[in-house]
Amino acid sequence: MNAHSTKTEELLKTANTQQQFLAKFFKQYHAALMIYEESQTRRKNVSKPLPFHIIVNGLAGSGKSYVMSIIEQMFTDFCISESAVRNRPRRRKGLLKMAHTGKAALNILGWTLHSALGMVMYYYLSYSKLSHAINI
Repeated sequence: MNAHSTKTEELLKTANTQQQFLAKFFKQYHAALMIYEESQTRRKNVSKPLPFHIIVNGLAGSGKSYVMSIIEQMFTDFCISESAVRNRPRRRKGLLKMAHTGKAALNILGWTLHSALGMVMYYYLSYSKLSHAINI
């Protein structure tokens, strides 16, 4: 993933120091993935990197959605370059974006935590039943 797309370059130009740090970390992760992929074709013993998980927290207006757009664009670039190396298109990016609130989920074009994880609220429980259920 040496060559960034024009969109990625534009996003990184306006990123703050912390966002650039995260982008650099993400780029190193992708480099490790490519080394692993290349080792599979050459039968070298390289351990597979763990899946990339990240939690982005911050105050309102701190750039959480912006950093998510940078990561998503870098991930798209990686999938395009990986598909070119493997001569087969990657249909899904394997990127799950979740947020605490519905508004935040809409901002990143993602899911709320509850909907993504299949968590269902049971509205029929009253407060008294709920307090007995958790032994308060």
